[in-house]
Amino acid sequence: TNGQTATDRSPNNLHLTVNGTITKTAVATGAELVAYSGWSSSNYLERAYDTNFNFGSGTFSVTGWFKTTGAGTIICRGTADGDETFRIYVDDTLYGIYFDYGGGAAYSKLTSGFVRNSLFNNQWNHFVCQATASGSVKIYVNGVSEGVTVAGTPPSSFSSTNTNILRVGCSYGGGSAFPGYLALLRVSASAPTAEQVKRMYDDEKFLFQENAKCALHGNPASNNLVRALAYDEVQDTYHVATPDGRSD
Repeated sequence: TNGQTATDRSPNNLHLTVNGTITKTAVATGAELVAYSGWSSSNYLERAYDTNFNFGSGTFSVTGWFKTTGAGTIICRGTADGDETFRIYVDDTLYGIYFDYGGGAAYSKLTSGFVRNSLFNNQWNHFVCQATASGSVKIYVNGVSEGVTVAGTPPSSFSSTNTNILRVGCSYGGGSAFPGYLALLRVSASAPTAEQVKRMYDDEKFLFQENAKCALHGNPASNNLVRALAYDEVQDTYHVATPDGRSD
């Protein structure tokens, strides 16, 4: 609910603030991974200006999973089209994945109409968008580097205006809210290789199956340290021991 914290699960602890009310539900029946939904112009996640998202003349990437049958904005950082670090919007006709990375009209999109349309199947889809200042752009869908139409190359330096806020679930103006589910969103000041993206997709897709277990048993604030780990090849199961007990 409004004012609560959406926890950053990475070591960086760059937590987001809940505006309005966001719904959290399991990604599949019996699964432990949670998806976020209920996005609107008044229901979204936000983080104030943070220098960690100033990529300068380097490279950055945005990764995540979504499930939808309609168009909307997944994530953005900026104040307007003329001043934004990035914006990722999805639809099934014009863009598929619209990847904007800086001031003005420069952006990239998926070239294939078939791929664009295939994303709106109400199934979980994995994406990686990455850009290098004055350089290349890549968009991966479900582990595959797809053909990209580049309508303007990335700028020589990505926007870092101190009014640039990070927002999840709708655009910086509150419009084009995402009408579906989001999970495992990540922003990085680096870009994975094609092999890493494929491995990421192949590993994470099992988290979206029914009854998929991925959480450690115990109090996450104090007792989530892994003390022992074993793999059962017959059952294809990891046994993870923490001070609070064992997770399988």
